[in-house]
Amino acid sequence: MNVIIMQIIVVLTNIYIATTENKKNIYIATFLFNFFNLLMYLLNQDTTTAILYIVISGRSFIYIYKDKLKNIIIPIVTPCLVCYYMWFAQTTQNLRVWNAVCNGLWCIYNFNAFAFFGK
Repeated sequence: MNVIIMQIIVVLTNIYIATTENKKNIYIATFLFNFFNLLMYLLNQDTTTAILYIVISGRSFIYIYKDKLKNIIIPIVTPCLVCYYMWFAQTTQNLRVWNAVCNGLWCIYNFNAFAFFGK
C-alpha cells in the first residue's frame, strides 16, 4: 500500500513539473520527484536502485542552489563521469575520450574559478 501512495505522489510531482513555468519550481519539483522515488524504492526494499536515487536526489538538490553553487557542480559531475567511464568503458578509445571530456570540465572549472573569482 505504501508503494502505491508513493507512486501517486511521484506521478503528481511529475504532472506539476510538466505544467509549471518557473525554473526554480521545476528544480524543486525534480528534487521532490527523485526523493519520492527514493522513498518508494526503499519501501519496496530495492536497495540497489535506492542507492542510485540517493545520488540522483543529491544532484537534484544541488540544482536548486546552482546559482550559488556553480563552482561546486563541476567538481561533483566530473568524478561521477570518471567513475562511470572507468567502470563501463569497453575500449581504450572510450577511456581516452571520456578522460578528455572530464579533464576539459576541470579546465572550465579552473578557468571560471581563477579568472572570474580570483581564487
